[in-house]
Amino acid sequence: MTLAAPRPGRHHGGRSIKADIDATAPPANAIALWYLGQSGFVVKAGGTVLYLETYMIGRPDHDPRRFTPPLRPDEIDNADFVFGSHWHYDHIDPPTMKAAAERSAGARFIVPRCARKALVEIGISTGRFAHVETRLGKISFTAIPSAHETLEADPACGYPYWGYLITVNGVTIYHSGDCIPYDGLLERLAGKRVDIAMLPINGRDYFRLARGFAGNFTYREAADLADAIGADLLVPMHVGMHMANTERPGALADYLADRYPYQKYHFMTPGEKVLCLGAAGERALAP
Repeated sequence: MTLAAPRPGRHHGGRSIKADIDATAPPANAIALWYLGQSGFVVKAGGTVLYLETYMIGRPDHDPRRFTPPLRPDEIDNADFVFGSHWHYDHIDPPTMKAAAERSAGARFIVPRCARKALVEIGISTGRFAHVETRLGKISFTAIPSAHETLEADPACGYPYWGYLITVNGVTIYHSGDCIPYDGLLERLAGKRVDIAMLPINGRDYFRLARGFAGNFTYREAADLADAIGADLLVPMHVGMHMANTERPGALADYLADRYPYQKYHFMTPGEKVLCLGAAGERALAP
């Protein structure tokens, strides 16, 4: 697989990002990928557009954002699928979900069953929720339980925290949502041939948990997991948005250089686009 970044620096002004999404036509066996910040991405393959973790409005917070999202909720008029991993505002953002439902009439929503009631209350009909295991043409996706500090399961609605395995145009993405390592995670991912592992690296500690910030992978754990599952490319996420809950990206780079010098990784800047091209498992960064 080859990774190309044809337009670096396109992270100012939501309109240019929206226009770029609309104008981009990935070739066969390829996807285009944009970073929205925090854990948010846009994926385009053929004529299909997927939104992952669209955090654009959120709740007022004592820890303000470091940058404005590169896309506005009212610009989501091209969504086919909208994914949310769990009911936290930086993962399932109600105003953004509502705008996406109104502007993209055909969009389907993929969220844990525990989160569906809240979305129905803001006007998203139950008929718009896609089944957790879906295959439609060149796209398939399934949920992988995530442990946000602990691996929980609600008797009524199952796992409240999800990650996703998404395969589109022959490229397989694992987006973990908020997650820490747990017994059984490696077994769930074994043999999946993950091309791109999108993993949080902001970590966890006592004082953040006391403030209500449930934990995620440390940068070491994210690197270790990427290596353990044989991910071709590691894309770190959930970093740099809120200074009270982040990590230095350079710490991951140092750890990979010392421990896994052959593990490919790429830090995406908000609004950046990359093209992921299937090419005999090889990758290269090119302007």
